Amino acid sequence: MGKHASKQPKQKSVFVELTKLPITAMVTSTAATGYLLQSEKLEWAMAIPMAGLLLLAMGSAALNHCQEVTIDSKMTRTKNRPIPSGRITLAQGLFISGLLMLLGLYLLAS
Repeated sequence: MGKHASKQPKQKSVFVELTKLPITAMVTSTAATGYLLQSEKLEWAMAIPMAGLLLLAMGSAALNHCQEVTIDSKMTRTKNRPIPSGRITLAQGLFISGLLMLLGLYLLAS
């Protein structure tokens, strides 16, 4: 049990870092603010498009990690990112990116 519990936070940390969750959440909140300013009222209908936008932003951030892995592995500042450091593979990063973007597109299309 102790072994599994210690891996869980590390995996969450990789996901948060790969998807740049703090930044992508701010992108989503900015879009939500624009939506609220335009509609002048808080509506539950905005939750689905905002979730779709968040997933797309997260997937895009993960894709950027995949695209920049060669450069990131050479730079001191970026060599400890999830893919260059070996915490996840490039294939895993691409899978996560694709899944997030497909889910985000699905939500926006529905």
